[in-house]
Amino acid sequence: MKIRKIFNDNAICVRNKQGQNILAVSKGLGFGKRIGDKVGVEEAIKIFEPVNKGLVEELSKLLNNIPIEHVSACNKVICFARRELEALSNEIYLTLIDHLSYAIERHNQGLDFGHVAWAVRELYPREYSVALDSLDILEQSLGIRMPEPEAGFIAIHFLNASGVKIREVQDNVLLLEGIIGIVKKYSDFDISKETASVRRLVAYAGVLVYSIAGISHPEGQTKKDCEMTNSHENFIMETHLCVDEIATYVEQQSNYRLAPNEKEYLLNLIHTMMQDKCGE
Repeated sequence: MKIRKIFNDNAICVRNKQGQNILAVSKGLGFGKRIGDKVGVEEAIKIFEPVNKGLVEELSKLLNNIPIEHVSACNKVICFARRELEALSNEIYLTLIDHLSYAIERHNQGLDFGHVAWAVRELYPREYSVALDSLDILEQSLGIRMPEPEAGFIAIHFLNASGVKIREVQDNVLLLEGIIGIVKKYSDFDISKETASVRRLVAYAGVLVYSIAGISHPEGQTKKDCEMTNSHENFIMETHLCVDEIATYVEQQSNYRLAPNEKEYLLNLIHTMMQDKCGE
């Protein structure tokens, strides 16, 4: 490809066979080059027009501090995500490359990744699934296996690049974690045990978070899907206390007051889960 414009030593603009102008970013790609020179950009980051000048400058600076093998692996992840998800903004190149390179360094140092994965998986299953596949791409490219919790952080970057504000994602994740945290106080709840009753409870907690946030559930599930089918008349005291604390917590965090049918369904689910635990 021929160089049409040189931004700096790391970023140039070329035109491909389809006549599209492409921003190509790679360490030293433009060093010593002139407009009209032929250059190979197979391993470079490629972003189709329109090109944001500020983004070009930030990417160029980033490349000075990140190993080129990290850049190449992250580029493969982004290309894959753009095929699987809705349109992702070009800022994903800057934010995800910066994050993943740092995460790779933390992994190599044996540092903890945190535990946002299960809540992100529950609330944003599509993005989380693509993020999980991204861990495979990183392993194939770099020869290291990132721990599963990292998929949660990658999914958050996908969401942000698709127009969902990180603050909104964080608020929803914290709300779900808070609800489940209260359940843990009153029971032997263990999210790692994928029993039917645990699965139903976590799923409905996710539906509640979407209702509180005023957005549609990603799988089209609504509160109407969660109408009571059976009613338990003799709920244990702990179950009532648990649901009352959840209702208070939700109202304090979001000014959302749980409806009677929502409380009743939570009672049903928590009671069923506790009964299952007693029968183990």
